[in-house]
Amino acid sequence: MSVADNFQKEALVFERSDTTIRMRADGTGERDVHAWLRLQSEGAARQFSVLSFSYAAANETPTISLVRVHKPDGTTVDTPAADAMDMPAAVTREAPVYSDLKEKHLPVRSLAVGDTLEYEWHVAIDKAEAPGQFWGIQRFTPPGTLIVLSESLTLEVPRDKYVQVWSPNHKPTIAEHDGVRAYHWQSSQLIPTPKSNGQGDDSSDTTPPKDPDEDADGRKLPSVAWTTYHSWSEVGDWYRNLAFERAQPNDALRARAAEYRDTHGNSRRDTSGESRRDARAACGDRDGRPGGAPVDPGPIGIAEPGNAGDEWRGCAGSLGPHRRRGGTAWPT
Repeated sequence: MSVADNFQKEALVFERSDTTIRMRADGTGERDVHAWLRLQSEGAARQFSVLSFSYAAANETPTISLVRVHKPDGTTVDTPAADAMDMPAAVTREAPVYSDLKEKHLPVRSLAVGDTLEYEWHVAIDKAEAPGQFWGIQRFTPPGTLIVLSESLTLEVPRDKYVQVWSPNHKPTIAEHDGVRAYHWQSSQLIPTPKSNGQGDDSSDTTPPKDPDEDADGRKLPSVAWTTYHSWSEVGDWYRNLAFERAQPNDALRARAAEYRDTHGNSRRDTSGESRRDARAACGDRDGRPGGAPVDPGPIGIAEPGNAGDEWRGCAGSLGPHRRRGGTAWPT
């Protein structure tokens, strides 16, 4: 009897799940996933009838290398990668800032209960998110969720480049060859999902065991994390420069500002001769309470949050140079 036969009551069993990540010194690289899973229920067969592979279109190029169904009689059925459809990731509907996140959806041919589904997924990382830097995380399957007979992660990095690797609960084996340092982690998850009494299981324990990658406050931490940054200060410097570049006005904004100046003139309104009451009506009092209708600051106004309902109000005249305060493949 194979190990997988010990879990016949489970809806599905991952027989193998192997992930290999190869990074280069310039921050580019590639990621490969190869998995085999046995479908043991109608629900699991429906769940995996359409595979979904996520990637970042701005800097990654995906390739579905293989989707194959292994039948119990030994025959196989392949699904052509050309059948895949590119779709925006679900998160983009709620957060358009992640619009480069895409998914490839591939309907799997001839999938049924008792089959073993095999798939390979390759992603080329064509552009570094930060020049000469890279980072990432990986989470192993937590206990009491899915059965995974064998789960591995291999991380290959340049031997001569500084890379901080963090995996306090999972000890890797480390090897070096041809200028590459390779970290390898091997894991498995053999604890079945806790069953409630209504599911016909002999055990009455419905509490899943503690995840070793969960801290004392209940936060789910990565099983493995890596970065080429030495400190948070370096990360802050990179992000500050990135934010500064994105904050620079583009040609469209400059044209709009020029149009506004041509229409309204380039002089700033002087409120020094106005009464305090009029100034409060325009911009609120010294405590930030709005005293009247909001003032349109124009296309390049200065915004400050007011204290009445946290509404944004502009005050281009009296605020002068003050600036605004404040300052990381599943079925479908």
